Amino acid sequence: MPRWEHLDYGVRVSQRARYPRLVVLPCRGLEVVVPLGYPTQQIPQLLERKRAWLQRAMGEESGTGALFREIPRVPEVLELRAIAQQWRVVNANDFRDGGGSLCLTLPQCCITLIQQREFIRRWLLKRAEEYLIPWLRRLEAAEGLSCGQVRVRWQKTLWGSCSMRRNISLNGKLLFLPKDVVRYVLIHELCHTVHLNHSAKFWQLVSRHEPDYQRCDRVLREAVQWVPPLFLGD
Repeated sequence: MPRWEHLDYGVRVSQRARYPRLVVLPCRGLEVVVPLGYPTQQIPQLLERKRAWLQRAMGEESGTGALFREIPRVPEVLELRAIAQQWRVVNANDFRDGGGSLCLTLPQCCITLIQQREFIRRWLLKRAEEYLIPWLRRLEAAEGLSCGQVRVRWQKTLWGSCSMRRNISLNGKLLFLPKDVVRYVLIHELCHTVHLNHSAKFWQLVSRHEPDYQRCDRVLREAVQWVPPLFLGD
């Protein structure tokens, strides 16, 4: 019997969720978020399929599950796949020459984990604004689609959204996702400026601008695997 069946985890039913997902929350451990009506007896199989992700996300090394309540740590490296950048995270007091590598230095005033997480979160939002908004604007012009204002936010569940006024909001965590998946999210939201629903006409429009949208959409369902545990659940 897989040991995942014996893990201490919480289950949260979400009316907004389309698919089950795993979240590691500071001080609360593992939470399984499932859509309304999801058969909870399938959760052990879900955990087994996510074995590799669980081991990475929860720092589980002993094989006993003893570390499943461990508070996530500041990652040593921020892998920004969307823009092909790697940033080493270093403390101001421990800063050394990175040999030409990109370094994000935590200021001396950031002592606690919460302070460090907030500093990195604000930094990521600025990077996301710098890269994601111009990227969407380029796609807007190239694909002949038009949107209103574009904002980058730090969102818990949605990778992107489009309002009735055709204003688009993007999740700063998109930086952690592969480039092709992020492009699909941008195309997806731009198509919502024409069809503010998920009708057949909407998906036909998406397919014209992104023929590989079905694969990208499947990958997006598992995209939380690329987000460092420190930023899951917030």
